[in-house]
Amino acid sequence: MKVLLFANGIISHGAMTQRALAEAGASRVVCADGGALHARELGLRPHTIIGDLDSLTPAQVADFKAAGCQVLAHPAEKDETDLELALLHCRDIGAETVIILGALGGRFDQTIANLHLLTLPALSAMRISLVDGEQTIRVLSPGAHRLDGQAGDTISLIPLSASVEGIVTRDLKYPLRDESLTRGPARGVSNVMLSEQAEVRFRRGALLLVRTIRRARQITIIKRDAFGAEQLSYQGILVMQDETCVCIDAEFALADRDLGYIHLRRGDRFREWFYADRWYNIFRVKDVDSGVIKGWYCNITRPAQFGAGQAAAEDLALDVFVYPDGRTLLLDEAEFAELKLSAREREKAWQAVASIKALVAKRLPPFDEIRGE
Repeated sequence: MKVLLFANGIISHGAMTQRALAEAGASRVVCADGGALHARELGLRPHTIIGDLDSLTPAQVADFKAAGCQVLAHPAEKDETDLELALLHCRDIGAETVIILGALGGRFDQTIANLHLLTLPALSAMRISLVDGEQTIRVLSPGAHRLDGQAGDTISLIPLSASVEGIVTRDLKYPLRDESLTRGPARGVSNVMLSEQAEVRFRRGALLLVRTIRRARQITIIKRDAFGAEQLSYQGILVMQDETCVCIDAEFALADRDLGYIHLRRGDRFREWFYADRWYNIFRVKDVDSGVIKGWYCNITRPAQFGAGQAAAEDLALDVFVYPDGRTLLLDEAEFAELKLSAREREKAWQAVASIKALVAKRLPPFDEIRGE
């Protein structure tokens, strides 16, 4: 049995809320006290209303009864909240799946309490989800869990227990490989689905899973040569954008490659900065497994051009590699010398090299993670 459960909080309308409401016809509608008013406003007739009824007038209660609704009244002075009573009722009537609307917003203490209700052992036999606007929230117990969605959906994994151990993820942008998350640090927030299905499995603890649909915005990066011909294009996840800068996250999608000064592996994580007012872009490279910074690859380019859903730059061959300890290596000088560029462009290119080295020397962003002095 599937239950659509209305709590008495705020209902945020969005795609996930609409999907839940679209299934109302095939669900039993249970309401925690004033949640019945939400159901009625949405054109639904509650099957059951449960709680102390302090959010309904006697006339409203009489109207619901007259419409055939079961009303289960409880005293105001009780240990359980109305939503807890409603969830226990769902268990007692044999519900297998419960989707809750209106459990978030309003009173902060109620919101936190509602989230923790998902961890009640007495409710563990049911699959319970809180739905709010564009989000779905549920608690995961040890084992394997398939995540259904779309590429670009945001996934946050937040420990409810002191630690969650042995976490392994599949088809998430920032993978966890038999790792732990501890309560406090926000490391598990804002991961990204790479396909329509992902997986999370772990050995011990409790995880709060929050999926936000289409939160991550994809952007196309176009690399052109000095003459404007397209050489390469790929997708990234937008981190930030303003009038002069686009910052994205991307993965190294090619076969492993040893360049001598850096060994690139498939899946290495890139954070890339493109500038509309500078003659370079910067790629920070982190190892796919350890997350350790391998260095910063800096391309000397004409200022980037930003369009609808894309950023493009024309490469001028000259590059600077910055090692994790802050040493720099100038690359491809001969290729740069052969390009037919104006004197002004050559001057701008060398000024860009100097600017990069100055940022490195002062440990200014994005080089503020350089190790050592």
